[in-house]
Amino acid sequence: MHDDYLGLGGDSILSIQVVARARRVGVRITPRQLFEHPTIARLAQHVSTTEAAVTVAPGDTTDVLSPIQQWFGELALGSPAHWNMGVLLALRTDTGENLGKDAVRDALQAVVDGHEALRTRFVTLPGADGTRAVVDPRTPVALDVADLSALAPDAADTRLRALADALHAGLDLERGPLLRALLAHLGDGRGRRLVLAAHHLVMDAVSWRILLEDLDTALAARAAGRAPDLQGEGTTHRQWAAELRRRAIDPQVIDRVRGDLADLEESAKGNRAGAPLPAPGTEGDAHRAERTLTAERTEALQRALVHRLGGTVEEGLIAAVARAHARCAGLDRVVVELESHGREELHPGIDLTRTVGWFTTLAPLPVDTSGSSPLGTFWDVRGRMRELVHRGIDHGVVRHLSGDTGLTERLRALPAPDVNVNYLGRISSVADRSSALELLAPSYGRVRDPRGVRPAAVLVEGLITDGRLTLEVEHTGRQAADALADALLAELDALTAEDRAPLVAAGLRQELAPVEAVRRWAEHWGDLSAVWPLTPMQEGMLFRTLATDGARRSGADAQGVYVEQLTAVLDGDLDPDRFARAWQAAVDRHAVLRGVPVWEDVPAPVLVVPARVELPVTVLDLRAADGGGDPERALADHVERDRRAGFDLRTGPLVRLTLARLAPDRWAFVWTHHHVLLDGWSLPILLQDVLAHYREEGHGRQPGVEPVPDFGRFARLQARRDPEAGREFWTRRLAGAAPTPLAPAPSGTPGTHRDHVVRLSEADTERLRATTARLGVTTAAAVHAAWALTLAAETGSDDVVLGSVGSGRPADLEEADRMVGMFINTVPLRTRIAAGLPLGIWAKEVQEDLTAAQEHIHTPLARIAVWSGHTSAADLFDTAVIVANFPFADLDEPLPGVRLVRAEAHEQTELPLTLTAAPEGARLVLALNHDTAAVPDHRAAALAELLRTALTALADDTATVGETTAELHARSLRERAGHRRARAARLGSARTR
Repeated sequence: MHDDYLGLGGDSILSIQVVARARRVGVRITPRQLFEHPTIARLAQHVSTTEAAVTVAPGDTTDVLSPIQQWFGELALGSPAHWNMGVLLALRTDTGENLGKDAVRDALQAVVDGHEALRTRFVTLPGADGTRAVVDPRTPVALDVADLSALAPDAADTRLRALADALHAGLDLERGPLLRALLAHLGDGRGRRLVLAAHHLVMDAVSWRILLEDLDTALAARAAGRAPDLQGEGTTHRQWAAELRRRAIDPQVIDRVRGDLADLEESAKGNRAGAPLPAPGTEGDAHRAERTLTAERTEALQRALVHRLGGTVEEGLIAAVARAHARCAGLDRVVVELESHGREELHPGIDLTRTVGWFTTLAPLPVDTSGSSPLGTFWDVRGRMRELVHRGIDHGVVRHLSGDTGLTERLRALPAPDVNVNYLGRISSVADRSSALELLAPSYGRVRDPRGVRPAAVLVEGLITDGRLTLEVEHTGRQAADALADALLAELDALTAEDRAPLVAAGLRQELAPVEAVRRWAEHWGDLSAVWPLTPMQEGMLFRTLATDGARRSGADAQGVYVEQLTAVLDGDLDPDRFARAWQAAVDRHAVLRGVPVWEDVPAPVLVVPARVELPVTVLDLRAADGGGDPERALADHVERDRRAGFDLRTGPLVRLTLARLAPDRWAFVWTHHHVLLDGWSLPILLQDVLAHYREEGHGRQPGVEPVPDFGRFARLQARRDPEAGREFWTRRLAGAAPTPLAPAPSGTPGTHRDHVVRLSEADTERLRATTARLGVTTAAAVHAAWALTLAAETGSDDVVLGSVGSGRPADLEEADRMVGMFINTVPLRTRIAAGLPLGIWAKEVQEDLTAAQEHIHTPLARIAVWSGHTSAADLFDTAVIVANFPFADLDEPLPGVRLVRAEAHEQTELPLTLTAAPEGARLVLALNHDTAAVPDHRAAALAELLRTALTALADDTATVGETTAELHARSLRERAGHRRARAARLGSARTR
């Protein structure tokens, strides 16, 4: 029983009901938890039974309208008070006289008292900017009573509908109340009917469910002779509106909407040629076509969409509507207006599961319908839906609440969406026999003024009732409504019939790959988690690897470009099987670790992420007792072979693990990956996961399965960047810059990459830290400045360009600090050697240059090179600087029974020399990774000493830039002369022999 699958299938509205019912019995869960933990057993680990703190309403009883309420004001209706929702209910005849008129009134009053929205009016206050919502402390219930018992059944039904129409027409936005009720007596044997009419400004579909459950509870209390005592709201509608106002001025939100807007504006270009959007017309002119699938057909559709394709019924409906409308209207790209319940969990303190009000959100969703395959459109929709943050709520938030006039005008200038789609989820018409109420009609009476303008020309609504999908199409004409409804059914049937469809869990933008290519990938790798566009840095790494080592090249002639290794030696009783399982769990958990680049038969390179990848694990026994050799030497030899083995870029995986036993109580592990997947920042995150899994399993506990941030969000963000962004900055910054080559041109003979490591003393490191703190200069800026001085001394140039590698994690990307993936990028840092300035003042200028460059960190390096008048980045610089934390620096919780002896990371780029600086305890460690063919060992050592001298000079801060450069240049000349003498002596000795 505890493993029962909850089977919500992405139905967010149904999840709200589950959450609300659970909380009534003291169990606290969130809608997100329902989706992340779809079985009772998994969900049970995350629920809380503590009472939530009820948010206290602010003292002010007026409020600015929410985005959807402001959207309603823009409709400019002639009778705005007649835009309602209404239901028809039956009062069960077996409840007795306890449910007379007074009991119904008392129950309704309890409901109104418990929900602010039902006591809200909309008025224009003196001095206020526009309409305001006013919450009255108490609003008497408006209950009309009608005795229709003398009328024949047909006449009574006709009269009841007329009374319902009058009820809807009688609402008053300024005076209220905005919930009115009619209790009608139909006579013996026919019972009583209750009609409820509420203005849409205070009511939505989810609110009806809350209201009716509360009303039923209150009626039950009155039937039992008790006063109704209803559970209060959590977050009120006014507090929700205030939260949205705060969100509207969040720069991260505004930037995201601005990025979405660029995509929407691009979608609108040329899409309407020959197919103008029809005028919506009036409510009275609307034509409706309804289609209902059989239970068997509905079940087949759900099996196809949810189980075979890994999506939701809503995503299938949107895809089918978009394709059907495109066919009927002659469009290649359809913009769907996605209508949602809007009750998003913006942060844990929000609880809307019992709040009545209008929370609906409307968000434009462009759908590419140009392909011939319904599957491609379905993947496109699924991909776009997953990209939406909180289902696009911020589109309306920014448009209506931000106050950014320019952005607001651009949003208003967008063409109206082509079709509104609203999936209402699943309901059951079977009433609870213990309930006092039975829902007879979910919409009853003339809810809208027939003369009012419709908000959209084409609307499609879907609802599953008792296992049958009902579709209602509303259009400007009868023929158009029927044509779209029939086309919609055909598209749903086509999705149902997809029997050779691979599962792409995250969806797939159609422009990324053709459907047939995806089918081939699935034949090779099985189901897919995602397909992401490569970021510019990943793309550059891929092609440089292909140019250097090829797709499958390995062995003695391979250079291992961008093969990254982390080697650690551990003392203690390590369980190798458990350790390997912990790494496999990390691969299962972090999708990017399963990624394989694909560059053939696609418009642009992508990263294909299989749903399951078996981590290659090699276990070695290098104990001296077995072979008589040196285990440490054997480990070093393996690490070198492992690096040169490279990876098969065509098939993957691009990660592997080696476990080597060096002694009875000593182990080493080598984690090897291609740099296209991971950056240095990711390693501590990954290692924390691995070690936590190992510890939990060792204690006999089930390791946690909390979801991790999706790297695909970053990849998609980069794909949407304006390719011309940064042109002005980089063109200006690099104007007139000459290359600063440190190494000679490649000879064609590949060298071996080695690390030359120097460590500053603790005293020198502390002096450097103290000086940079006093100057307000970061360690990163100091290292860049020191390397610029070294380059200037070596090349004789007073205008140097070096590569600067930045973390690349956008501050405005939620949870970017917790993501595992490849974020870094390399950009040029141009530094002028101002000889007359004191070192400290000049270092601050370097920091300003570095900060400016890092603000444009995501500009593709190839574009920067072209903009600056060069053919490639190699013409700009051949050295780069990385300042990073050592991977093990934050791992303060050791493994049980295991002690870390040492750890070292090896990374190799295609550059002749890369400088990496990282703290190691109280010392700063400098590693020069150099290609021995371009930068021999002796020169790397000399450069390292020059760099140490430059950092020491910065720590002292007593010299000028010119004095320091001169000293470095003199040291360089002495070193070269000494090397020439030593080489001549060796040659002479060789000739003598």
